Amino acid sequence: GIVHRDLKPLNIMICSDKPNLSQAVKILDFGLAKIKSGELLGSFIQAQTTGLMGSPYYMAPEQWADEEPDQRADIYSLGVMFYQMIAGDVPFKGSSIPAIMKKHISDPAPTLADAGLHVPPAFELAVAHSLRKKPENRTPTVEAFVDELTSAIHPAGFTSTLGARTLPVSSLTIRTKPPKAAVFVDNVAVGKTQDTGDLLLEGIQSGNHHLRVTHDGFQDWLSDVICDGRPVEVVAELREGEGQPTVVVDRGAAGQKTVVSLTPENADMAKTVQDYAPSRFGVTIDDPQAVQQSLAPAQKSSKGLLFGIGGVLAVLVIGAAAVVASYMLGFIGGPKVGPGNAATPVPSPATTPAPITADLASIPGGTFKMGRDNGLPIEQPANTVTVPPFKMDKTEVTNGEYYQFIKDTGYKPVPPYWPNDKPVAGEEKMPVRYVNIDDISAFAAWRSKRDGVTYRLPTEAEWEFAARNGSKDALYPWGDTFEAKCAVIDRESTEPEAVGSNSCPDEWGVVDLIGNVYEWTGSKAALYPGSKGQMKESKEPHFMIRGGAAFSKSSGDFGVTSAFRADVPASKRDKELGFRLVTQ
Repeated sequence: GIVHRDLKPLNIMICSDKPNLSQAVKILDFGLAKIKSGELLGSFIQAQTTGLMGSPYYMAPEQWADEEPDQRADIYSLGVMFYQMIAGDVPFKGSSIPAIMKKHISDPAPTLADAGLHVPPAFELAVAHSLRKKPENRTPTVEAFVDELTSAIHPAGFTSTLGARTLPVSSLTIRTKPPKAAVFVDNVAVGKTQDTGDLLLEGIQSGNHHLRVTHDGFQDWLSDVICDGRPVEVVAELREGEGQPTVVVDRGAAGQKTVVSLTPENADMAKTVQDYAPSRFGVTIDDPQAVQQSLAPAQKSSKGLLFGIGGVLAVLVIGAAAVVASYMLGFIGGPKVGPGNAATPVPSPATTPAPITADLASIPGGTFKMGRDNGLPIEQPANTVTVPPFKMDKTEVTNGEYYQFIKDTGYKPVPPYWPNDKPVAGEEKMPVRYVNIDDISAFAAWRSKRDGVTYRLPTEAEWEFAARNGSKDALYPWGDTFEAKCAVIDRESTEPEAVGSNSCPDEWGVVDLIGNVYEWTGSKAALYPGSKGQMKESKEPHFMIRGGAAFSKSSGDFGVTSAFRADVPASKRDKELGFRLVTQ
């Protein structure tokens, strides 16, 4: 492998014109290109004058001595960057290069707890391991570092790949008029809106964030938005002409009031913004005159944009792979461009769709081996289970059928990625997402009344019986060997595809049991009989999910098979989480 020896934020670039994070992150070596910079932080040229090879804030202890560094020096640099991404500053600082050197060589690395941050102990230990002074005591390889971080974020045993984030993150949809506008979050450029005027960002950390939208020939648009783990949508209408930013949308700390402040010359926009806010933000405007303020042009911020830990892991994994060869988590990079890494298209026209009827596969039931002895701890041990006959949806429930349910019942909430509360044109056959146990129960009751039978979520045993072709005990619905053409998996984004469009069915015609979206089951979280694992207490019921999703992996430690299982809270709504129903 390659030893970079000068890993630092200035040598890791995120390209705003790339469709997703895996393509956007690049490892570079600025070298003398930084000669114009007078900054000490990350400055190669100042370090070069000392005869050292590297950048002071990110150099491993052995790089300060006359020792030949190996990959563990790069791991130390990654550890410094990882600490900085979470804490907002590097672990060792000083007024001079010798002062920095002394701290790297002899001072114990500060913990994230020292910085006032509360993270899981295993996460803290993973970072500390990468910052050990002696190379022989440090994380030995990038793969080992990734494994430690993955285990810390998604602990082995009984966890969820969706619900284990330490800090809740949000998706943020920004719609601009005009389109092709540049978007900044906390003064960080995150890309331009598409031809439709939309940009979807994922992995935005909870808290208050400052938005700025710019476009040549238009006044800048400014807004503050509070993210609390739920999807957020914002519309930015820019005014033609030059001048100071004039439009501010400020959400109160409790998230219950939207206050619109406009300068007098923008009074004609007041009604548009006020009319829009309740439907988009789910809040009310008590008094548009309650606050009268305009924000000054955005200044450089040292705070930056904080992302969820899962997104930080994604950046680390991508960067580490580039170093070792010259991958998340997700939860992230900078803001990660969201589902499909494209804007939300124009909503469907207001037509009356033909009624959608359930297409069910009759599955005879039988006895089979559930789980597997050589799988993940949560999949062990294999146990004999008997399943009575049942009927299962051949496909995951689609946007189209879920929209019929919404229209008939007026149920709320509507999936957040539906503009104007209806599916996007052309996406009616894609699986519905952002649904939790309560949403599914309401849908099942509606469909049961419509069809005159009782629908419910499948049990884990029913789901796996279908996915393993019953007593044939297949590892996948199509056989024992993974085939890329048979599942929507290993994708570079979380965006699913139309149901059945890229799937090999089981012997009863059920499709997308592997990949596309995770599927809820009606089974509460539980270990298999004879398991050596331990259940973790939770404040609310957890249910098992199955099947993996588009962004899941088909191989590796967490490779998805018919036996793969994880648990999520019953209230969980997620971009990767859908469902199908069964009946007896």
